[in-house]
Amino acid sequence: ISENAKIGNNVKIEPGCVIGHGVTIGDNSMILSGCIIRHAIIGENFLCNEHAVIGSSSFTMAIDENGNKYRIPSMGSVHIGKNVEIGANDNIACGSCGDTVLEDYVKLDALVRIGHDVHLKKNVEITAGVTIAGFVQVDEGAYIGVGAAVRNRISIGKNCIIGMGAIVTKSVESDLTVVGNPAKRFEK
Repeated sequence: ISENAKIGNNVKIEPGCVIGHGVTIGDNSMILSGCIIRHAIIGENFLCNEHAVIGSSSFTMAIDENGNKYRIPSMGSVHIGKNVEIGANDNIACGSCGDTVLEDYVKLDALVRIGHDVHLKKNVEITAGVTIAGFVQVDEGAYIGVGAAVRNRISIGKNCIIGMGAIVTKSVESDLTVVGNPAKRFEK
């Protein structure tokens, strides 16, 4: 635990965790074994399951004058609200220029990948094996099914349901259910 990390009251941190410089963790939180948390401000009543990584470097590339790819440094952080749950082996990238944001009551299952500069609004539920690319916004109450993938720079509307295994390549309006590859509106 970094000496300048701010750890709230009644926080339990299991063995094998790394809590980086400047990290803030709110009261009554639980960080289970093997977690790595960097570049993050976390609210109270937080649960981080085993081996999750919060604040990993964003995957933002550029090309130099010789045509070689190089990584652009991540300048942002991760902001996590109250009563958020992170699943085992999840990976949440810090923002590239802005911040990655998980609002209050966001719930992530295991093996979820959240890209840089993503904004998950209140009460979003994301199930196992989902990948969300960078700069995606997911509005309140949306549900994303097992193994779905969401392309970068799109939005998922309020109370949407993204079906299991869906490949979302375009923004989805509020209150819709989409399924398939590519994801299309589900008609009953």
